[in-house]
This record gives sequence, C-alpha cells and structure tokens, in this order.
Amino acid sequence: MGVLKADNKALREKMDNVTGDQETIAAERSAAVVKAYKTSLPCRKKRLEGIKRAWEGLASTLIQ
Repeated sequence: MGVLKADNKALREKMDNVTGDQETIAAERSAAVVKAYKTSLPCRKKRLEGIKRAWEGLASTLIQ
C-alpha cells in the first residue's frame, strides 16, 4: 500500500510539472502573438492608407 501511495505521489508531481510547463508555453505563445500583432500594425496602417489613396484617386477621376 505504501508503494502505491508513493507511485501516486510521484505521478501527481509529474503531472503538476507538466501542467506548469504547459501554462508557461501558453503564456510565451500569447506574448509572441501580441508582439507580432503590434509589429504588424504599422504595416497594416500603411497598406490601408495606400488603398484609401487609390480609391480617392479613382473617385476624383470618375467625378471629373
């Protein structure tokens, strides 16, 4: 019976370690995603400004 308790305790400790590692990995991935999103915002803004200018040019051409 004592061996079984020791095995269960060891198994619980391993599972706790794995759970902790998974939480760390998830947090690191989330941080990487946020960083990538913030980095891409200026590029998106420039692209949208270019599209806006193109539409404004097209609209002014059609109005004339």
